[in-house]
Amino acid sequence: MTQPAAIHTITLRCTQRLSASGRQRRSLATDPSGLCGHQLAKQRDREKDSDFAKILIGKAVGFQTAQGINHSPSQLYELLARDCISVRRAAAPAYLCSLLLRSLPAIGRDISSGIEAGLKRALEAKQSSSAS
Repeated sequence: MTQPAAIHTITLRCTQRLSASGRQRRSLATDPSGLCGHQLAKQRDREKDSDFAKILIGKAVGFQTAQGINHSPSQLYELLARDCISVRRAAAPAYLCSLLLRSLPAIGRDISSGIEAGLKRALEAKQSSSAS
């Protein structure tokens, strides 16, 4: 008696997503994770953009000087030029650096008028009273 040939079943996983027009689309999963090609490309983009914190704030000196703040947008520009980060992802840090640079003159006035030293003393007094 002969044995029947082994039957191999191939399971094709499909992913569902919406197109730009709102229609539902199905794509074959191209990866063991179950993601289709479009979703894999998006995931790779997210991973590519994932962690630039060390690059952007590494030499920022706590964002307390104009040179320190300027370091971050210059690094951001390099990342954009090398196509390592998306324009959309770079927009928020660029805007925040702009706000930080605008606040530096006010910080300088606070320091020169002694407001900062008074605030530090008040905070230290508050911390010492809450500790005891």
